[in-house]
Amino acid sequence: MVVTREFIHPEASRSALDRCLRRHGVANLKALPRRKAP
Repeated sequence: MVVTREFIHPEASRSALDRCLRRHGVANLKALPRRKAP
C-alpha cells in the first residue's frame, strides 16, 4: 500500500488496489515467486 501511495496514486484505496491486482491476475502476492537479490 505504501508503494502504491508513494509511486502510483497517493489517494488510492485498499479496495482499488485489490481490484487492480485481481484484474491483472496478481490477487495473492504471497503466491508470486520471489526474486533473488543481486
